Amino acid sequence: MCVLVGTAAVPRVAAAQDPFEIEVYPYHTAERGEWELAAHLNYTAAGTTDYDGPVAPTEHQAHLALELTRGITDLWEAGAYLLSAYRPGVGVEYAGWRLRSRVRFPESWRLPVLMSLGAELEFTRAPYDENAAGLEIRPTLGRRFGRLQVDLNPVVERGLRGQGSRSGEEWEFEPSARVGLTLSKAVDVSLEYYGKTGLFDSEAPAGGAAHQLYPSVDLKLGEGSACSIGVGVGSTAAANRLVLKSRFEFPLGR
Repeated sequence: MCVLVGTAAVPRVAAAQDPFEIEVYPYHTAERGEWELAAHLNYTAAGTTDYDGPVAPTEHQAHLALELTRGITDLWEAGAYLLSAYRPGVGVEYAGWRLRSRVRFPESWRLPVLMSLGAELEFTRAPYDENAAGLEIRPTLGRRFGRLQVDLNPVVERGLRGQGSRSGEEWEFEPSARVGLTLSKAVDVSLEYYGKTGLFDSEAPAGGAAHQLYPSVDLKLGEGSACSIGVGVGSTAAANRLVLKSRFEFPLGR
């Protein structure tokens, strides 16, 4: 089941959230030889209205990320992203690209939870991120309780090149979580949480943390296709106030 999430950018002291691909990753990875195509489409209906350094105002921005994933082995997948965006007064433009690798731990290990570990290199243009290059480390933890699925991603991220990498914030902590309830074979409802704050940064202001909640509906469309739609609401002044989000996933075969 795919999970779609809205995105938000917030002032730099609050650590701007990724406007292109905010997703609570499940444990599962693509099967060996399997190709998958996903499209993340998000729109910020109510967001920031002023520049924050190199980052453009987010209000009325739309963001599209195309994600191509292949299962390399039974436990390892790799993916690539192409990013584009629409900004009022500018129009549609190229926004960057990304590379991702993720490995899941075998269920035969009988761990208390299902786990995988991923890393992502991000290259984003200045209007959409304070860092031209960044590194994300994403552990995933998941467990099912009957019809209830719980997933946790305690993500950490660091800017490698750009304003954020020089700010002294070092690593940022970006926890996300999803609680999903299966209503039928085709429909799940879920509540997703996303946060972002400085990590190992004693000078970061306490009020700079961003927190967001996203009620979503996840649909299986048949033949392996799926989609998710929802609305994101910022729970603090540091987050965008209203975000519409969607994600569509299509299998491309082996």
